[in-house]
Amino acid sequence: MPSDLAKKKAAKKKEAAKARQRTKKPDEVNEESEQPETQQNGAESNGIASLTKELDEFELRKTEARAVTGVLASHPNSTDVHISSLSLTFHGQELLADTSLELNSGRRYGLIGLNGTGKWFLLAWINCL
Repeated sequence: MPSDLAKKKAAKKKEAAKARQRTKKPDEVNEESEQPETQQNGAESNGIASLTKELDEFELRKTEARAVTGVLASHPNSTDVHISSLSLTFHGQELLADTSLELNSGRRYGLIGLNGTGKWFLLAWINCL
């Protein structure tokens, strides 16, 4: 059962969404009337397209803020991970520089550090290998 605070927050979000829909600029209204509205599974394609564009821009800003370089020294089919010359940069701040990383299969590892020091970012990058 949601708390009173959660109910108030949900109500405020709904009001803000309705206010945004009501206060459209005149040029936006003209653009909508020029484009034919097609529906897919009961949803407007304009809403889906704008949401997709917004998410793509957000992901692009996230990727521009970080940079990782390194050389995968292990075999691609191996369960062990060996990375040499690993450098990790986040918003221009160098977190790791010219480091060697070795993770062996069957072992457990833990990352310790303050919030915002790149622990999750490093794991996400290793997952992309």
